[in-house]
Amino acid sequence: MRSGVYKMLKYYEMSKDNIEIRYAGVWYRFLARIIDNFFISIVGAPLLVFNVVLNFQNQWDSIISGANIEAIHHTTGQSLAIGFSTLFYILITVTYYVFFNASKYQATPGKMILGIKIITPDGGRLSLAQSFIRYLATDGIGLPGNLLSNSTNQTVNYISIPFLVLQGFWTIVDASIGGADTKKRMLHDRIAKTFVVYR
Repeated sequence: MRSGVYKMLKYYEMSKDNIEIRYAGVWYRFLARIIDNFFISIVGAPLLVFNVVLNFQNQWDSIISGANIEAIHHTTGQSLAIGFSTLFYILITVTYYVFFNASKYQATPGKMILGIKIITPDGGRLSLAQSFIRYLATDGIGLPGNLLSNSTNQTVNYISIPFLVLQGFWTIVDASIGGADTKKRMLHDRIAKTFVVYR
C-alpha cells in the first residue's frame, strides 16, 4: 500500500517538475489499432483461409450439381470446424490485446511502433484484470456478433447484426468522448481507469 502511494506521489511530482505528460489523440490511437489488426490478421490468416476454403468448397459443389447457391448446407463437421476456428481467432485477438497491454511494455506492438503506451493513474502498468476490462469496454459488445456472423446458419447470421451495429455505435461514442476530452480519455479509458500517453 505504501509503495503504491509512493509511486502515485512520485508520478504527479514528475509531472510538475518540467516533465510534460502528452496524451495520445484519438486518430493516433486509431492508427495503432490498424497496425495491431494487421499483425493479428497475419497470425490468424490460416484460420481465415480455412473458413474461406470450406465455404468455397460448398459453393463449388453446389455449382457443379446445379443447386441453388443460396440453398447451400454445410455438414455438421464443417459447421463445427468453422465455429471453432472463428472462436479461436477471437481468442487470439483478445489474448493479443489483454496480454500486450498488461505487459512490461504497457502497449500493443501497434502502440509501441507509434511510441505510445497505456498507464494507470499512478503511471504504472495495468493488471491482467484491468487490461481485460479495458478490452471488454472497447470491443465487448461486438464479440457475440463477430462469433455469430460466421455461422453457417443464415438465421444466426441475422442475429449477429444488432451486436455489430451496437459495436459501431459504441465505437463512435467512445471516440467522440476521447476527442472532446483534454486528456484524450475515451469511454473505455474511463471505465478501466487508464490513460494513453507518449513515451
